[in-house]
Amino acid sequence: MRQDLADLSSQVHDLNDGVQGTGRTALVAAKTLLRQRHAVSNVAATAAVVARCRGIVSTVMDAFVHIHEERYYTALNTLDAIQRSLSSLGGIRFAAQLRCWMPSLTEMIDQATKEEMSQWLLDIREASYKIGGAAMRRYAKLQGEPVGGFGARSSQRGGAADVLQQRAAHLTYSVRCLVQLEDLMGCTLRLEDSELEEFVPDFMVMGDRAAEAAEDRVLDHLSEHLHPVHRALHIFARLGMLDDFKAWYVERRRPMAELRSMVTRDLDHLDTEGFLTYLPTLVNGIMGFFIVEDALLRKVDHKEGLLSPSQVEKAWRRCQASLRDLIEHHLSGLSRPGHFMQLKETLLAMAKLASDLDLDCRPLMELLRKLKDPYQKLLLLAFEGECRRILQEESFQPLEIVSEAEVSALRLMTVTSEGLHEGRVRVRGGSEQRHVTPLMPELGFALLKLSGLMVAFLSHVDARSAGAAVFQTMERGTAVVRQVMLELLQNAEADSHILKAAQISANSGYAAKLPPHLASVMYECLAALQFAEDKETSLRSLDSSSRALEGIGDRARDLIFELVRHKADQLLAGMEFVKWEPVAMRQTAHPYCDDLIDYLRVTFMNLSSLTSTMRDAAHFACMLHICDFMLEELLGPRCASVNILGLLNLSRDVAALVAFCEESGIAGLSDCFHKLSQLLDIILANDPDDMVDANRRMQEYPRLDVSHLIAVLEKYKNLSLTAKIKSTVDDEVPQLEQKRVKQILAKLREQV
Repeated sequence: MRQDLADLSSQVHDLNDGVQGTGRTALVAAKTLLRQRHAVSNVAATAAVVARCRGIVSTVMDAFVHIHEERYYTALNTLDAIQRSLSSLGGIRFAAQLRCWMPSLTEMIDQATKEEMSQWLLDIREASYKIGGAAMRRYAKLQGEPVGGFGARSSQRGGAADVLQQRAAHLTYSVRCLVQLEDLMGCTLRLEDSELEEFVPDFMVMGDRAAEAAEDRVLDHLSEHLHPVHRALHIFARLGMLDDFKAWYVERRRPMAELRSMVTRDLDHLDTEGFLTYLPTLVNGIMGFFIVEDALLRKVDHKEGLLSPSQVEKAWRRCQASLRDLIEHHLSGLSRPGHFMQLKETLLAMAKLASDLDLDCRPLMELLRKLKDPYQKLLLLAFEGECRRILQEESFQPLEIVSEAEVSALRLMTVTSEGLHEGRVRVRGGSEQRHVTPLMPELGFALLKLSGLMVAFLSHVDARSAGAAVFQTMERGTAVVRQVMLELLQNAEADSHILKAAQISANSGYAAKLPPHLASVMYECLAALQFAEDKETSLRSLDSSSRALEGIGDRARDLIFELVRHKADQLLAGMEFVKWEPVAMRQTAHPYCDDLIDYLRVTFMNLSSLTSTMRDAAHFACMLHICDFMLEELLGPRCASVNILGLLNLSRDVAALVAFCEESGIAGLSDCFHKLSQLLDIILANDPDDMVDANRRMQEYPRLDVSHLIAVLEKYKNLSLTAKIKSTVDDEVPQLEQKRVKQILAKLREQV
C-alpha cells in the first residue's frame, strides 16, 4: 500500500510537473502569440503613419535641396507646405520632431541670405565709386553746351583751350564765366595753361573711355544690382524677421558712409597734395553711397527693411560735417586758384546731386561761401607778387604790338586823360599808336585777372554778392599796388635813387587812373552777367584808393625835387672855393658849375618817365633853388666883400646855367635866374642912373630886388692894384669906384 501510495505520489508529482511544464509552455506560446498580435497591430499602425508622413518627408528633403542650391523662394514655399502638412498630422511623434527641426531650416535660410547680402554690401561698396564717378561726370553735361565763340578763343589762347576741350566734354561753370568775361572785354585774362587746366576738376577729366563706359553701365543698370536686396527683403518678410534684418543691415551699411572707410590712407596724416589726390575718390564714394540708398528707398518693396529716410539724412549730415572738417583742415595748404576752383566745382556737383536726391545741400553751399575769403586772400597774395614784378622793372621802352588781339587789349588798357607818357606804341604792319607806358597793360591785366578770377569763383555760388566782392577785391588790389609803391618809394628815398622815384611818380599816376577805368569796364561785364550792383557806388568805393595812389605820386615828385635839390646843394657847396675878390677874370664857368650842369643834364634825362608837366616842374623847381642858393651865397656871411671881378666871374657861372636852361627847350626856364642875373647885370652895366632911377630900373630890370642890390653894393670893394694891372688888358671889366658906390647906396636907401 505504501508502495502504491508512494508510486501514486510519484505519479502525481510527475503529472503535476508535466502539467506545469505544459502550462508554462502554453503561457510562453500565448505570450508569444500576444506579442505577435501586438507587432502585427503596430506594423499596421506604423504602415498607416508612414503612409500619412511619406509626402512630408519628401517635402523636407526638397527643402534641404532648395536651401543648398540657394533657391530660397522655393525653399520658403516648401517650408509653408511643411507647416500645412504638420497641422494635419496632429500629435504624431514624427510630426513633433519635424516641428523641432523647422527653426534650424529657417536659420539656414537666414544665414545663407545674410551671407549673400554681406557679399552684396562689399560688391556695392566697390560699385559705389563707379556709380558716384559716373554721376559726377554727368554733372558736367548739366551745365549746358559749350560757350559760343570758344573755338575762336582757342586759337588765341593756344594749347590751353585744346587741353580743356580734351579734358571735359563741357566747360565748367568757372571756365564758362571766364570765357564770357573775355568775350565781353574783347581780350584774354592771360591765364597760364597750367592754371586753366587746374580749373577742371578730376571728376570731369576725360580719361580711359572704356573704363568710363563701364562706369556708366553700372549707373545705368543700378536696378539690376539691387536684385539681392529685393530677394533678401522678400525672404525676411516671409520669415517674419524684417526687424532683425533691418538692424543687421543698418549695423553693416551705415559705417560705409564714413569718410575714413572710403580710402585706405589715414585722412589725419594726408598732406595737401594727398588730399587733392584722394578728394575725387572720397566724393565718388560719398555720392555713390547715397545714390544707391536713394535707389533702394525708391525702387524696392518693404522699405521698412532698409535705412529709413531719417537715417539717410543723418548719415548725409555726418558726411558733410566730416568733409567740411577735412577741407578746412587742408584749406591753408591750398596754394593756387585752381585748387579752389576744383573744390568749387566738386562741391557744386555734390550739392546738385544731393538736391536731386532730396538731401539738404545747404551746408555744402555754406562751406562754398566760406571759401571766398581765403580764396580772395590767395588771389591778393599772388597779385602782390605780380605787382612787385611789374613795378620793380625799370624798362620804359615803347611797346611793340604784333597781333590784332594785342592791339585790342592795349586799347582796353589805355586811359584817356591828361599827363600820359609820351612814348609811342609801334604796331607792326599797322597804324595803331597809343600814348602809353608798358606798365599800363601789365598792371591793368593783373587787376583784370584778379577781378575775373573772383567773378569766376563766385558764379553759381553767391551771385548776389559777386559784384560787391569783385569791386572789393579790386579795391584791395589797388591797396596792394599802393603798398608796394610806398615800399619802393621808401627804398628810393633811402638810396637817394632819383630815377626810381621818377618811375614811381609816373607809375602811381597811371595806377591811380587804372582802377576807375577798369572798374567801369568790369561793371559793364558784370551787368551783362547780371552780377552788377549800383555803378556809382561801385566806382565810389575805389576813389579813396585812387587818391592814395595820387598821394604817393605827389610824395614821389616831392622826393625827386628834394633829391635833386640835395645833390645840387652838394655840388653848389663848391662855391666855397670861389674867390669873391679875385685878381683875374675867368673866361669860363667855375668847375663846380660845370659839374652841376653835367649832373643836371644826366638827371633830367632820367626823368623821361615823368609827364612833360612834371618834368618841367622839376626843371623849374631845381633852377629856382640853384638861383636862390647862389644868391644866398652872394648875400650871405660867407661873402664878406666882393669886387667887380668876383661879380663878373659869378655872371659867367650864371650864363652857363642860363645856356643849359635854353638848351633844355623848356620855355621860360632861363627866367629862373632873372633875379640873380639882373642883379649882376645892373652892377656890371656901370650905369648909376639905372641904379638910382626907380622907373628905369623897374623897366629894364623888372625882377631886381633893391634890397639885394643894396646888400651887394654894401660889400663892394675896389680892385686891388694887382687886379687893376691885370684887368687893364681887357676893357670888358667895368670900372666902378667905391666912392660912386657910396653915393648910389645913399640914394637907394632913401628910396627904400
